[in-house]
Amino acid sequence: METFVRKQASKIAASLHYSSEQEAVMAYGLLALAQTGVTLVLVLGLGWLLHVPLEALTVCLTGSILRKYSGGAHAATMEGCTAFSVLFCTGAALLASWLATFYDPAGMLAAVLSVYVFATLLIRRYAPMASVHKPIRPPKMKRMRKGSYITLIAYGLVSACFYFFGFTMIPLRSLGISLLIGLSWQVFTITPLGAALLQKQDDQPKSNRKEI
Repeated sequence: METFVRKQASKIAASLHYSSEQEAVMAYGLLALAQTGVTLVLVLGLGWLLHVPLEALTVCLTGSILRKYSGGAHAATMEGCTAFSVLFCTGAALLASWLATFYDPAGMLAAVLSVYVFATLLIRRYAPMASVHKPIRPPKMKRMRKGSYITLIAYGLVSACFYFFGFTMIPLRSLGISLLIGLSWQVFTITPLGAALLQKQDDQPKSNRKEI
């Protein structure tokens, strides 16, 4: 799929007389769009087969939306990244559904507070995650970090709704847990440890805090 998308980007760039840099930017955008679409379809399909479609979709969207602003490590290939994302999202959905059967309001509140405190600290320290091959210029870094905080605040409001309405609406409990898992994983991928597990050795992240 990656080869096909790059070929199409090359044809479009040639017809529009784009430079090599403009072609690379367009190819990256098309690849991201194609991967997101395929991943969402596969996650929803496998989630439906496992009877956790909404939970799987929640995990997937939580990570994908925040990743747009925070960045994050990927697997070495597009296919590998897609396969891992599908398996992780559906596995996390099954875990969230199982944990919801042991739902405890006090425990859930502690989990929500802990996840958001650590997410805020990690975003402050590492977001947006740049790399040698995908550097981020200082002006864009500021916008991306701001977007990360705004997204985190939005997630916090959603989590609060899931928590309070989850007292009477039981299905919201597993969705709330799914959101926390998706958020936790995404902020983990912007850390050096997360990058070491997912990213190619020659594409390690670099801290940008001092450049702002």
